[in-house]
Amino acid sequence: MDFRKTRPAKAAAFALAASLLCSPAIAEDGPCEGFNWPLATETGWMQAPDAGAVKSGGEIAEPPAKAVALKLTPTKETSFPVKPSIKAGALADDSFSGFFTIKALPKKAVYQVTLSKHAWIDVIQDGKSAETVAFTGRGECPIVRKSVRFELSAGPVTIMVAGSDVETVKVAIREAQD
Repeated sequence: MDFRKTRPAKAAAFALAASLLCSPAIAEDGPCEGFNWPLATETGWMQAPDAGAVKSGGEIAEPPAKAVALKLTPTKETSFPVKPSIKAGALADDSFSGFFTIKALPKKAVYQVTLSKHAWIDVIQDGKSAETVAFTGRGECPIVRKSVRFELSAGPVTIMVAGSDVETVKVAIREAQD
C-alpha cells in the first residue's frame, strides 16, 4: 500500500470531522449552549444585521421580532425612570447604562428579556420593578450573555440596562417559550 496517497485523504477526512465537531451548530456544549431554556431565536436575532436602533430614553411601539440595538450613555449621566435594583456601588464609574420603553405588550404573559453583553436588567411596569421569574446566562457566549424572565401585564413596559462595559447592547424581548 502506498501511504503517500492515503495520507492526504485521511488528513482531509480528519479535518472535516474536526470542523463538524467544533461547529457551534453541532457542538453539544459549546460556549453558547447550556442555557436553562432555548435561545435559538434570540441568538439568530443578535447575529442578524437588521437590529432596530434605539437611543437611551427612546420608545418603540411593540416588541419587535428582532433585536434592538440600544445605544447607552455613561452610567453617571443616565437619568433612569426608576432607580435600578442593582446594589448601590455595584456599577462601575466607567460603565454604560440606558433604557427604552415599549408602548404596548400585547398580553399578560411571561416574557424573556435577553442581552448580548453583560449588564443588569430591570423591567419597569406601573412605576415599579417587575419581579424576576427565572434567569439564565453564559459569560463565555459572545452572542447571548443572559436572559431573564418576568411576568408582565399587557401595556407599556420599560427595559432598563445598567452597568455595561460597552456603549451598545442588543436586547431581545419576546414571550417565553419552553
